[in-house]
Amino acid sequence: MAETRKPNVFLLGAPKCGTTTIVRVLAQHSKVFLPYPKETDFWSTDMKKSTDVTDLKSVDDYLALFAKCPEEKTHLLDGSTTHLFSEVAVDNILGFQPDAYFIIMLRNPVAQVQSLHQEQLFSMNEDEPDFWTAWTLQEKRARGENIPKSCADPLRLLYARQGALGDQLERAMNRIPPERLFIGFLDDMQRDFGGFYDRLTDFLELGKEELSDIGAVKSSRQHRFQGIARLYQSPPAAFAPTVRVLKKALRRNGSLTQRLAQKILVRDMPRTELTEQQLAALHDVFAPQIRKIAALTGRDLSGWQARAAAA
Repeated sequence: MAETRKPNVFLLGAPKCGTTTIVRVLAQHSKVFLPYPKETDFWSTDMKKSTDVTDLKSVDDYLALFAKCPEEKTHLLDGSTTHLFSEVAVDNILGFQPDAYFIIMLRNPVAQVQSLHQEQLFSMNEDEPDFWTAWTLQEKRARGENIPKSCADPLRLLYARQGALGDQLERAMNRIPPERLFIGFLDDMQRDFGGFYDRLTDFLELGKEELSDIGAVKSSRQHRFQGIARLYQSPPAAFAPTVRVLKKALRRNGSLTQRLAQKILVRDMPRTELTEQQLAALHDVFAPQIRKIAALTGRDLSGWQARAAAA
C-alpha cells in the first residue's frame, strides 16, 4: 500500500487577511490538493479546537485527510489559519515536515480585528454584536468571564492578541528558513491580483495556469436564524457526528448546494462604525505591531494608519 503523502504547503494565517482567496485560487491549480476540511488547526496544540467538522485525535487521522490525493498533485495544502497565532504550531509543523513551504498573509491589524470580530460572531464564538463593547471585554474574558457558552476557545475573543501580527510574524520568521517563507499583503492582492498571484506561484514553483474563479473577498456575514446556526456551528456533543456528516455532504454536493443554503440562511452584515476616539485608541494599541512588521519586511507601512479609518 502506498504511503500517504504529507502536506508540504502551509498557509499559516493571519485570518481575515485574504487567506480564503489564497485557498480558492490555489485549489484551482492542477498541481495543488486541498483536503476537506481545509482548516483543522491540527498543529495548534496550545489552542482548543471545535469538533463540529472533524475530530482528529492523531497524526494518522490528520494524514487520512490527504489519503485521496492523486499522484499528479505535487503541492498538498493545509489552510489552517490559527497556526500563525499559535506559539507552537510552526515548530510542530517543522518537526513533522522539515521541508515545508509556508505562506503568511498580513493586513493592517486595526482593520483585521474588526473583521475578525464579525467572523467570530458568525462562527458563534462571539455573542457581543458591537465591536467596541467586545474590545472592552477583553480583560474580563482573559480571566474567564463573559465567555459565550458556544465559544470553542476564549483566545479567539482576545482581539488585541489576535491582532499582534508583528509578534506572530517575528516568531515565525525566527523559525522558518527565509527561502521557504512567502509573506504577502492584502493590500497587494487587492491592488494587483495578477501580479500577486504570479509571485505566489513562482515562490511555490507552480506553473502558470488560467484561473476560472478569483472570487471576491468575503463580506461580513450574519445568520438569519440563530437557533439553527447554533446547532450547526456549535452542536451538542450528541449531535456533533451528525453535523459533521451533514457538512461533508454539503461539501460533496458541490458549490451550488452550498450557495443555495447560504442564500437562505446567511445575510451580509454591515460593520459597526467606530468613533475617531475609538479608532485612535486602536491605532495606539497596534502602532508597535505595525512598526515591527515594517522593520521585519522592509516595507513602508505609513499608509496603514490613514487607511484603517476607512477600512
